[in-house]
Amino acid sequence: MSWDVAIIGAGPGGCSAAICARRLGMKVLLIEAGGFPRQKVCGEFVSGESFKLLEGLTGDTFADCPTVSAARMFTEAKSLSLRLARSARSITRWQMDQALWSAAQRSGAVCLDRTSALEIKDGIVRTSQGEFRANAVILAAGRWSRFSHYDMPPGPRWLGIKAHFREEMPAASCDLYFFDGGYCGVQPIGENSINVCSMVRSDRAVTIQDVIASHPGLAQRARDWQQTIETVTTAPLVYRRPTPVQDKMFLIGDAAAFVDPFVGDGISIALQTGKMAAQALSLGALELALRQYEREYQQRVIPALRMAARVRATLNMPDPLRTIALQLFAQTRINEWVFSKTRVRPASAGPV
Repeated sequence: MSWDVAIIGAGPGGCSAAICARRLGMKVLLIEAGGFPRQKVCGEFVSGESFKLLEGLTGDTFADCPTVSAARMFTEAKSLSLRLARSARSITRWQMDQALWSAAQRSGAVCLDRTSALEIKDGIVRTSQGEFRANAVILAAGRWSRFSHYDMPPGPRWLGIKAHFREEMPAASCDLYFFDGGYCGVQPIGENSINVCSMVRSDRAVTIQDVIASHPGLAQRARDWQQTIETVTTAPLVYRRPTPVQDKMFLIGDAAAFVDPFVGDGISIALQTGKMAAQALSLGALELALRQYEREYQQRVIPALRMAARVRATLNMPDPLRTIALQLFAQTRINEWVFSKTRVRPASAGPV
């Protein structure tokens, strides 16, 4: 069978693309190297801007998942609290990825898990389960895959480290603890349960216990925590030039660019770029679709990535400069404006 589109990777971006493409009448093949359900290194923060899209894709209201209405930021010397302009949801990747995968299956996409994509050439996708012909390919395989084309920067590697813990009556906020060489996010994921996820330089920490010890306020808070899942890690985390189109393929989510995790819009970008790629394909000719997707990516996603990079550079400054920046950021008009600029611009009216 010849497929209208083959999608490599069934995370939030790949499943979004598969569901939207099916709703547009395409024959869809979704290929995933792993299995479901699964744990992934992720802050598990679903912004208010993206929750409606997630709900529409899955048909799931995630009613049992906590609402996050505030954010708190801590340096060693300063803290601030702010209300989120739109309440977010805290949804574990274990639950969200399973919901999206199931929705992709229900949509009519042919979904192959535990299947590795090995080569893409001349419209043929060679996998561990055989070869498939596709008129278009969407790459949603994350930051690193055999199809990635970029070099590692020099210096210490950045790691992602995550675990779940038991904490009595966690606050309904996303708490960010900044320290030299990284930061750690803590937020509720259920009754008396929290997600602890860090982005940290490898010369500063390599375990979740190292991360917790890196900030005195976090270490104090964690004294009575009990870990409830095994620690999950990923490396390296690399910021690079965004690449929405490569080798006549659509790149979506982290495959196109790695957004600063602390701004809480990575899942949103994955979901929205998956939808954008599917809508572009509905235009017909592949070259036209690729140009449309790249143009829309430049207009809607690139400005958010640039603002996130500026915020990262500011908050990665050493103390006391980081504390001064946080004091400025505490002003409501400033932080609301900054966060609004880290969000992907809304799409114009269109199918799906």
